[in-house]
Amino acid sequence: MELTQLVVLKLLIVFFANLATPLATEEEHLNAVSLYPNPANDYIKIQSEENISATTIYNVTGQKIKTFPIGNSNSTIINTRNLSNGFYYLKITTDNEKIIKKIIIQ
Repeated sequence: MELTQLVVLKLLIVFFANLATPLATEEEHLNAVSLYPNPANDYIKIQSEENISATTIYNVTGQKIKTFPIGNSNSTIINTRNLSNGFYYLKITTDNEKIIKKIIIQ
């Protein structure tokens, strides 16, 4: 591997280690947050059984793109019009956990 590839790989490992939260053991808990449409163009709607305090969008290299404070609601709409087409990670912070979802912007 080239030095550049090793640096990128190391950055990705650190990024995902920082995002990692313990996985739920119950299947119903994994589905406590839904988002749609995915793939998205202009917006993504997020709904949760718990209050959502914030959401953060990261690109695939782990760079934080934007944080959206929600204000303790169980649903929100995030504007994605200014995002370039591609894959992103959406970190959803609820009262009790942090959930990472993959999103696609078209």
